Amino acid sequence: MPLRPFDPAAVSLPLDLAAVPLPITSASGERWSKGLGDRCPAVRELLSRGVAPPFAVTGCTIFLVSSHFDITGGVYWREQVTYHRPVRLGETLSIGGRVEQVYVHDGRRYQVMTSRTVGEDGTRVATSRSTGLGKYRRDEGIDRERGGGAGHVRDLIGDDDSVAAGVGEKSIGNRQGGGGRAGDVARGVDKVHVVLAPLVSERRGAGGDDGEG
Repeated sequence: MPLRPFDPAAVSLPLDLAAVPLPITSASGERWSKGLGDRCPAVRELLSRGVAPPFAVTGCTIFLVSSHFDITGGVYWREQVTYHRPVRLGETLSIGGRVEQVYVHDGRRYQVMTSRTVGEDGTRVATSRSTGLGKYRRDEGIDRERGGGAGHVRDLIGDDDSVAAGVGEKSIGNRQGGGGRAGDVARGVDKVHVVLAPLVSERRGAGGDDGEG
């Protein structure tokens, strides 16, 4: 059955999204290793130990939403992730979450979504907070500003995971997309916070109200 399009103007918030499975297969590990070649030694080290690299669960919120709705034409704008523990190759994860907020900024309609990824043993693997656009082009038929929006930039992972750094936590702000510390969770750092934001947001001035992309 075709997925119905996601219409942020028509949803009742918060909108809970039923959990979906995400297998992290050994075959995926083999493809990643082959694709990397001799690059990214930290990632290749993890794969050699049977541990999936963090990017395996970076886009979980978008994966969850796209499992429920047709988001063709949407734009993946910003994601803030906390990695709680390593993921073993061959493990099947479960991702559940919700659409938390819809707001308008500069003539564009944004959606803020959260997800919680757990392992087969029920322990948390990752929690994330993502921002997406229904479409990039401005919609002249909506108010230029409506519903707020700066909060999603600052309140990184939400109430259940404070971003205040403490013992056993590491915060990494990476505004252009990759993380260079792939082995931190596997080496015993309890939590790793990563902020991802596409470069286009800074170039086009279409980010949150704080002017940071």
